[in-house]
Amino acid sequence: MTRYFKITVLTSLIFILVHQYSLGQDTSKTINGTWQTLKTQLLRRTGLATRFEKVLEQTQNVDTILIRQLKTNTTLLNNLLNYNQRLDSSIVTNIHDKNDSLSRLIRNGFDTLQSDKNFTRTEEFQDITIQLEGTGNRIYIAVRDFNEACKSIGRQDLYFKKLWGDEP
Repeated sequence: MTRYFKITVLTSLIFILVHQYSLGQDTSKTINGTWQTLKTQLLRRTGLATRFEKVLEQTQNVDTILIRQLKTNTTLLNNLLNYNQRLDSSIVTNIHDKNDSLSRLIRNGFDTLQSDKNFTRTEEFQDITIQLEGTGNRIYIAVRDFNEACKSIGRQDLYFKKLWGDEP
């Protein structure tokens, strides 16, 4: 082989390696960015769930079991989101499951309030209701974006499974 050919091949290999490294960095940034957005919205929901618990505690027909479950689930989801540094399929599945449970408990709380004839819709309650709805919409979009980012690099193992009946 000629010296020119060797230099050309070596230069091409270096270019390919640098390009693949750069592509990997971009992909990692995309997943991390979409994950941070999703995590922010899920943390927002845990904060709203805590406020919602306080509204439920003030009702005449207090459902102490529901409130205890809400508190426990909120704390568990909050801990999962705040104290896990790595992102793997088991953590994503755990976070999804806790978020799904929290969503069901919040719905049950709204059902409880609707059946309570003496419940007065306070300004705080209306504010929480509006914010929970908005957060739910932002979570839906963040999950969709996160799943698309995972799909683009072949990491379907990180999918946020079954979002309101949808398959990713």
